[in-house]
Amino acid sequence: MEQCVHSRLVVPALIVTNLLSFVGIVILTKYLFVYAHWKYPTLLVVLHQLTGALAMGVGRVAGWMKPPQAPWTVGFKLAVPGAASIFLLNLSLLYNSVSMYQMFKLLTVPLMCVAEFVMARKRHSSSVLASLTILVIGIGLVTVTEVSFALLGLGYGLAAAAVVAVQQPYAKLQMTTYNLNSAHVLHLQCFLCATLLAMGIPTTEDLRTLPSFRFSSQAVVPLVGSCLSFVVLGLSQMAIIGRTSAVTFQVVGLSKTVLTVLTGIFTFRTPVTLQNAAGLAL
Repeated sequence: MEQCVHSRLVVPALIVTNLLSFVGIVILTKYLFVYAHWKYPTLLVVLHQLTGALAMGVGRVAGWMKPPQAPWTVGFKLAVPGAASIFLLNLSLLYNSVSMYQMFKLLTVPLMCVAEFVMARKRHSSSVLASLTILVIGIGLVTVTEVSFALLGLGYGLAAAAVVAVQQPYAKLQMTTYNLNSAHVLHLQCFLCATLLAMGIPTTEDLRTLPSFRFSSQAVVPLVGSCLSFVVLGLSQMAIIGRTSAVTFQVVGLSKTVLTVLTGIFTFRTPVTLQNAAGLAL
């Protein structure tokens, strides 16, 4: 009985952990960009991935985790779509307005339902699809304020939505096939993901200005904090996908969007429109 209750509490606990670590990253990253004047978003993601690789390496050496029983090629298969999704999301944000960026992220949900059906023949009930539709509309009201796009931005946005929609169900498939847990996934993919993302840095930022950046405590504390928060976020994310489904995690992801908006309202005094309020209520 106790074991049954414990198993039912694991997923809600993972979701809460994932949401809290996400809010932590949002606040710390926002502080880093606004107050410490950090200008290197892709480099920050690379540092996050390297921290994840280091943490999993320490865990393996210390005996806290068993090595994954999977060929190294699995790590490459996980890292390529993972790095591509992050890179394309950054390009989508770079070449689209914030509203269009959010619209393409919302497109991920129906695409992921299709991807789960193709990969695992998983069908979602009409009630689940109706709930997802209401949730997507509500998030759209909160985040989308205008619709305009350039051809290049459209391409990056659609590509990002498609890759994310495939990447998470694919990760679930690999976890099931090789009996991997969340620590195994991070151990297999983080370093490779960091390497692949590092190759794309010249397209998004100018590292020649990095030596002149002032690494004061105002910058180092949120930088280190966001890296450590990423480890918690990554572990909880893969644990949620492994125990539930990629679509369930996307619902958690949409909840993160609401939390991001609320964080902006209460922490950074972002103004609220009637449309935003209606979306939050929905």
